[in-house]
Amino acid sequence: MKQSNVVWELFKSLVAILLGMFIWVWIIACLPGDGSVDDKEFFPGAICVLGIATGFAATMVLKFNGLQQARQHIKAAFSDIQIHEEKAERLLDKANRVADKYMNYEERVQLGITQQRSDTQRRSIRSAHQFQALLENYPDLKANGSIMELLRQIQECENSILYQKVAYNRAVEQYNTMIYSFPGNLIRLVGRLKEADFYTKTIEAEMISDEELGI
Repeated sequence: MKQSNVVWELFKSLVAILLGMFIWVWIIACLPGDGSVDDKEFFPGAICVLGIATGFAATMVLKFNGLQQARQHIKAAFSDIQIHEEKAERLLDKANRVADKYMNYEERVQLGITQQRSDTQRRSIRSAHQFQALLENYPDLKANGSIMELLRQIQECENSILYQKVAYNRAVEQYNTMIYSFPGNLIRLVGRLKEADFYTKTIEAEMISDEELGI
């Protein structure tokens, strides 16, 4: 795969050089004076030299712009992760407030509740899985359409976060490949570009606890 990318980049560079030579042939042919294009050249082989320089410059400019777009794509993908995480935090805060309100009401009307059950209820809700497990124990909450909609939104948001993390890492992979492939590696050396870091953050709240697994 990497070799095919290098061949493709070399092919595009060759095309750019040929186009550059064609442009310079046209420019020199349009210069005033009599004689052929060879007679009008600034120096022997000028068309080849100028064509190579023009093609190389055009290739580097296009690659630089591509790298800048890739960097902006990474920033946008990371911003999307943060936006969805903030939304998930707000939704989970609502879930915790719903649970607290219901538990407080239950404690007032059912004084015989066991301590063990109370400890389970008071555990902070950190994911859609935990919220759903709570609803399974309370049919009244599960029958509430608004609360089930809240659960759906939390699940949808968590799925979006996972998708955005994958998209971010794909953008990082693409950018890092570009700066280590020709001619991006030349721009990396000249501009001292650094490779982007993959998203490896592990959020404890996303993991099912040992207690929930019974281990």
